[in-house]
Amino acid sequence: MQTQSDVILTTTLQSYTFPIPFTILGCVVFIACCMSKLQNSGTYFIGILYSLFGLIETGCLAYLLYSYIMMGSTIYVLNNIYILLAVAGCIYCLNLLGLIIQTPYLATDYRFSQWLKSGNRCFFAVATFIALLINYKFKMILFTKLFHFQSTSAILDSVHKFRVFNVFSFFGILAEGLALYVCFLCLFQFKFANSIYHAFLDVIVIYLINAVLAILIVWKPDNFF
Repeated sequence: MQTQSDVILTTTLQSYTFPIPFTILGCVVFIACCMSKLQNSGTYFIGILYSLFGLIETGCLAYLLYSYIMMGSTIYVLNNIYILLAVAGCIYCLNLLGLIIQTPYLATDYRFSQWLKSGNRCFFAVATFIALLINYKFKMILFTKLFHFQSTSAILDSVHKFRVFNVFSFFGILAEGLALYVCFLCLFQFKFANSIYHAFLDVIVIYLINAVLAILIVWKPDNFF
């Protein structure tokens, strides 16, 4: 026989019925990236996925934290919220460091400064703001040649200057690994599908993809530009 608290919990958990929304959003983004690649063979496919999935990464973690705070006090996994908050804090530390380190680093590059002077200052400012507000990975969109837009076709003096981005990718993988560990641990504690279960599943799928992308994006050919 269910107690009143069990009934309230079950009703709350089942009130969010749309499953894995961020994974579905990721599929839509993937299709859009494929369309860009088909339209322009020079599109940096991995870079587009890396930058856009970075936004999804922050979104799905925020949704999981929201679900956790709303419902977690009555179920098993409450203590792990501190680890997930640490992951979110790590992302925003990287966002801030990206503003402090990456932005002036790019601005002092000669070829990048020439690209800025070609009417791209506004988009650079928008990309920098989004990278600070949501996820540091979004700044990579500047180099992806997305749909062959000039605003996404920035260049640097050398491909080796991407090393500063690679350092951020490395620390990002550490945060993603921590989130994956917590989510895998918590996921197996649920014997039924509900909104918080879907939120854990969302984070696992998106963070696994992002970890792979963070590894792949490190390699770029010498003739990248």
